Amino acid sequence: MNLSFWRDKRVFIAGGLGFIGSSLAEFLMPHVHSIAILDAQVESSGSNICNIENIKSDHRLHWIN
Repeated sequence: MNLSFWRDKRVFIAGGLGFIGSSLAEFLMPHVHSIAILDAQVESSGSNICNIENIKSDHRLHWIN
């Protein structure tokens, strides 16, 4: 997969604390300028802050609750 398209892009992920959104964020983090995650954290939706544990301290990640 050619990831050069993502180089220096700003990415917005809605539902970024769920399984798919958090996996996408972790996968793209080394390749992008920054990532903004929006998640309503609705009960029983699968969203969990622990899903981004590996990247949540990265200064390029912006989390919007």
